[in-house]
Amino acid sequence: ERTDFRPPVLFGMAVQGQQSEATQIMRSSSDMEGWEVLDSFTWHGWVWTNLSHFCLLTQDCCFPFVTCQVALLPKYTTVDVRIHSCREQSIGPKAPGGRISKRFSHGSLLHVTAEAGGKESERTGPLQWEKGGAVMQHFVIDGRCSSDDVICVSIDGSLVLSGFASSFLSQAPAQKKMQHSCVLKDTAGLFLEKCRDQVEQMQDWTMCELTTPFFSDQLDAWKRDLEKSQGVFVVLGKGYRDTCKKKKTSKARFAILEEAKAILTKKQQDPTFVVIVLDLTQNDQSCNMLRNRLKKQNPDMCVDSWKEIVKQHMSISEVWKLGL
Repeated sequence: ERTDFRPPVLFGMAVQGQQSEATQIMRSSSDMEGWEVLDSFTWHGWVWTNLSHFCLLTQDCCFPFVTCQVALLPKYTTVDVRIHSCREQSIGPKAPGGRISKRFSHGSLLHVTAEAGGKESERTGPLQWEKGGAVMQHFVIDGRCSSDDVICVSIDGSLVLSGFASSFLSQAPAQKKMQHSCVLKDTAGLFLEKCRDQVEQMQDWTMCELTTPFFSDQLDAWKRDLEKSQGVFVVLGKGYRDTCKKKKTSKARFAILEEAKAILTKKQQDPTFVVIVLDLTQNDQSCNMLRNRLKKQNPDMCVDSWKEIVKQHMSISEVWKLGL
């Protein structure tokens, strides 16, 4: 027979080894019926909830948090959305109010959309959820929005987060990161160091850590830094062109084309991503051009001519995928 607890009792379960802070307690009247997610919280390795009567209980992951960060720019609005298992992984000034009620399975694909002032973001590829992990999506929404406009975030068509843009604005603009792509033959006379210094002289820009993916196994590190960047400069000299023409077994050729594909993919996903190509075959282009371009509203330079060079050395499927 059903027994009611008055007042309700606080019930705790030790969080299982592979579970995370996104764990919730679920209940059912029998193991043959559906499970109801209870309002739970984690504390000191245990997950807790209030119970008002006897029932079957279990714990399951993942019911994650969703946070976002907004930047209001003159011609567009950017919305960064993070779905994460731990509260400490939050972005933006607004702390997560609680875990969302949607349950994600390990490996499931999440279709995330954002809306700012009634304007929807463009459709992007799905994010793949990993148990106990975190994923992030960057959106660019055309048109100017104000701090009084409403921001909405949906997952698989269900609204999971909303609020005024002012609630999600960064308190202070972070420095933007700049990555670079080049080969050593084009950087004689400390040319690369001079280029990097030009970027560092800009108040709102800073360079990524210096890596040499064509000489070592640092290509993955280079790509990770690119993902965190808001721009890249490419040194397009004779050495770059010659490297693209090398045999397919060349490690330098592989690295420089992998960098090019990563840059083009990033630009495809984020139209605001800055790509500045310094074509050393043109007399008027030098490292001093970098700072001049970064001061402009649209800093991109010589991108199309660089695309034509690298696409000649890619497969048809790669060219089609990158929209070249």
